[in-house]
Amino acid sequence: MRHLQRLSDGGSLFTLPFRVFIIITVLLTLATTPAAAQDTVDATTLVGKYMCGYQGWFECPGDGSGGGWFHWFNSQTPSYSSLNVDLFPDFTEYAASELFPTNMHYADGSVVKLNSAYPEATEMRHFKWMKDYGIDGAWVQRFGPKHVGWTDFTNKVLLNCKKAAETYGRVFVVMYDVSGANNATLFDDLTSDWKYLVDTFKVTQSVRYLKYKGKPLVSVWGFGFSDRSITTDVAQNIITWFQTGADPKYQATIMGGVNDDWRTTTTAWATVCRSVDIISPWLVGRFGDTAGADSWKASHLVPDIAECKSLGKDYLPVIWPGFSWANMHQGTTPQNQIPRLGGKLFWDQAYNCVSAGATMLYNAMFDEVDEATAILKACPKKSLAPADGYTLTLDADGYNLPSDWYLRLAGLAKQMLTGKIPVSKTMPIDPSNPSRVAKGVCQSMPGSWMERMSVNDNTLRIFLKSAGPVEIMIEKVNGRMAKVTRDNDASRTIEIPISDLSSGVYVARIKSGNSEFVSKIVR
Repeated sequence: MRHLQRLSDGGSLFTLPFRVFIIITVLLTLATTPAAAQDTVDATTLVGKYMCGYQGWFECPGDGSGGGWFHWFNSQTPSYSSLNVDLFPDFTEYAASELFPTNMHYADGSVVKLNSAYPEATEMRHFKWMKDYGIDGAWVQRFGPKHVGWTDFTNKVLLNCKKAAETYGRVFVVMYDVSGANNATLFDDLTSDWKYLVDTFKVTQSVRYLKYKGKPLVSVWGFGFSDRSITTDVAQNIITWFQTGADPKYQATIMGGVNDDWRTTTTAWATVCRSVDIISPWLVGRFGDTAGADSWKASHLVPDIAECKSLGKDYLPVIWPGFSWANMHQGTTPQNQIPRLGGKLFWDQAYNCVSAGATMLYNAMFDEVDEATAILKACPKKSLAPADGYTLTLDADGYNLPSDWYLRLAGLAKQMLTGKIPVSKTMPIDPSNPSRVAKGVCQSMPGSWMERMSVNDNTLRIFLKSAGPVEIMIEKVNGRMAKVTRDNDASRTIEIPISDLSSGVYVARIKSGNSEFVSKIVR
């Protein structure tokens, strides 16, 4: 797996059976506002873009693909002893039809169920989250040999992403990862696959396929790594083919995923890496704390950006929230190996990149839970994760964070990149008090109607952007409780006393029209 190889070189709430529901219905007079023009991302430039890598490689028996377990487990026995992932997602918002049973269990005895990337509902949800939190889109990964057919797993994921990007006004780009490729056939495999995507799936004709410098954008990742089979001559042939050698309808602006030593290496890779249009060094695992990130800024970011400017090239730095792959390595590596520090490691990197002059950011990754670099909605508490053994949850560093914490940070990093909030080393939201936002900062929240939600002093507070009809349901995870409250107050701030609820974890669902915001609350 490529991230495993890369580190060595140196792109939610989960489901429990809700047996009992507490419904609190609050009727307001909130008019649903149409999507603003900026809700559709400009698909003509990479400048100002905040995009995530998207693996889309999780497969489950019964998902319609005809395959078995892939990436969730390292065998076809879906038990903890075979678990291949560290960060456990939050599956609260997933429909029952999207989840597939394992041999693992939660503390209450209920079965752990996992999702597949094959049904389009997964990508539709993920791209909706991207829109909700202000993320521009995804670099959609492609591995291995040519993929043929509409039902091929890798093709289906790409087509799902295409549809989701078109639905939610995001952008997408094909990213080829050459890890494990056969160097002897790589040029033919990769270029024929691209022609297949252009001719058969017509991906570059999508209004949501990102263009840059007048051409479709494509990425090839894996240049300059000693453990990749690709040679400099094959790499250069691929780059030249995309830039000028192919028929014009196949030509593309090329982003090269390169090793972090691209600027200083004395090998032939120095020329190859400088020949791509956009240089993107891989940085996951290159440091282990904020001090290391700051040192990396001085030793790599600043001189890298200066070198790219002198070459007339764009520079796309990679930022990541943390790292852990203990389950993949069956406990031979540390749990929570590079801690997230409540988002401080992530924000420090974003600040360093923007303050050094970066005009675009690559977030590794959206859904990479194998190595715990994912920013998707994740299980907030260890007590809510599978009981079978270790998985990484958002409280690992001592913070009580909501499942969407890193989506919020990603949206704020995008705002910092584009000048909508100040360029500051201080995080605009506080992991010690997640409901508190820095003055002058608009925290990204789902929908044009929802601002934020907090629980303090035995009161659930919901802050709306305008008034109108809203339905609020609080579902009890365990135990028996029933309560119905109606309120015709048209205020933009809703306060619901919860002191009469028993202690425990609840799921709050706030709905306005077809929009829904879901969050876990603790009484």
